[in-house]
Amino acid sequence: MKFKREALSPVLTIIAMVLLLTSRLLSDDTSMEWLSYLAIVVIIAATVNLFLMYKKQK
Repeated sequence: MKFKREALSPVLTIIAMVLLLTSRLLSDDTSMEWLSYLAIVVIIAATVNLFLMYKKQK
C-alpha cells in the first residue's frame, strides 16, 4: 500500500506530461518548442524514479 501512495506522484506527473505533449503535437504553434523537450525530460525522470522506487520496495 505504501508503494501505491509513493508512486502516485510520478504516475500523475507522467500523465500530465503526456497530455502536454499531446496538446503540443496537435497544435500548429511552434513558438514554445522547448516545452516539448522539457516534458520529455520530465517523463524520463519520473519513469526512472518509478523504477528506482520499485527496486527499493523489492
